[in-house]
Amino acid sequence: MAKDRRTRAELLAENEELRARATEAEQTFQAIQAGEVDAVVVSGPAGDQVYTLRGADRAYKALVEEMGDGAATVSADGLILYANRAFCDMLRATPEEVAGRGIFDLAAPADRVRLEALVARASDMQDSAGLTLACGDGTRLPVHLSLTPVRLDDVLVLCAVMADLSEQRRRQDELEAAVAERTRDLRQQIAERELAETQAREAQEQLLAEQRAARQRAEAELAKLRDELVRTTRLAAIGQVSATIAHDLRNPLASIRNAVFYLKRKTTDDQPLLQEYLGIIDQEIDKADAIIANLLSMAKAKAPGKAEVDLGQILADVLARDPKAARVRCRMSLDPDPFVVSVDPGQLRQVIQNLLDNAADATDGQAELFVEARRDDQTDAITFRDTGPGVAAKVRKTLFEPLVTTRNTGTGLGLTICRQIVEGHRGTIDLIDQDAGGAVFRIRLPRSRGG
Repeated sequence: MAKDRRTRAELLAENEELRARATEAEQTFQAIQAGEVDAVVVSGPAGDQVYTLRGADRAYKALVEEMGDGAATVSADGLILYANRAFCDMLRATPEEVAGRGIFDLAAPADRVRLEALVARASDMQDSAGLTLACGDGTRLPVHLSLTPVRLDDVLVLCAVMADLSEQRRRQDELEAAVAERTRDLRQQIAERELAETQAREAQEQLLAEQRAARQRAEAELAKLRDELVRTTRLAAIGQVSATIAHDLRNPLASIRNAVFYLKRKTTDDQPLLQEYLGIIDQEIDKADAIIANLLSMAKAKAPGKAEVDLGQILADVLARDPKAARVRCRMSLDPDPFVVSVDPGQLRQVIQNLLDNAADATDGQAELFVEARRDDQTDAITFRDTGPGVAAKVRKTLFEPLVTTRNTGTGLGLTICRQIVEGHRGTIDLIDQDAGGAVFRIRLPRSRGG
């Protein structure tokens, strides 16, 4: 009994100790209620034990709320159980509008199937994908969504972490736009360079072609001048010889002609054979005299005395005077008619007569000669077409050269004189190639101002 009797001082001290312990317990309880205590250490017979309180995840919750990326907890069937502030801000929605909503409803229509497939795969293992979500304000948000399966008290939930790819997409779009613009610039530069190279190549090819054409023209002109020089030299030499021969032959021929004339006067009608022979001699003298006249014409070409004459009348005169005209049927087509040309009448008659004689000599029987005259702005074209065998290919290039002939009895001077006369009129005469038989010669003369 004496032991239970404590002094007043002892009782007061014990009371103060109990009051302090009560105060400490109350403060501890308040801290636990406020979530300021994560765990409690309890000493017992088995030693100290740590008991974790249910509010111990508060710091982690605060950390999740302050994350820059969106975070959410999603049930296995796609129901959003929790979403942090960043998740809601990305969707332009409040936490109340997001919590309890199906995550599949957040996907843009084109990506809903992909999101459903992602949730299905994430039930077994962590998975992620890039998606486009439909925000509350109607805009579209590109995100990267990662899902991780977690079991809480044997319940499967998916922890979602969502990163906003808008800025990355914007930069990517800007980069792609810059690349596309640079690509266009490069393509344009390449096209311009290819165009410049093509133009330079074409210009070079054109220059080379022009140089080749100029060289060919120069060579052709040189060959023409060379041929002309040879022809002129040859004509000059032949002309000198022809003039000498003509002079030496005309005096004896004149004596022979006088003798024949004297003998014809002495012959009587009972001497027909002698008269025939004298006629043959007279004809041959005429042929020889014609050859001499041709030689002199070639040797001493005269400048044409031009006058305005009717081509049809000149043709009619030649047909009336030429002995060989009887063996040639001539047809004319003149447009206009009368066809007036500015020529030396005598020289034009000689040209037509030579061509008519060639047509007559080309055939054994009746020959035909078709003369056609046409006019353009610059020239008068006169075409002579006969029905003979034509001109052999081997002599076509030299047909107008002196002493070139296709007949056994020809002198080879007729066409030479024709060309000499025509060129004296500043015109041309050519043999025209044709598939059908016959020879075709075309004369081109400068247009008559009065025609």
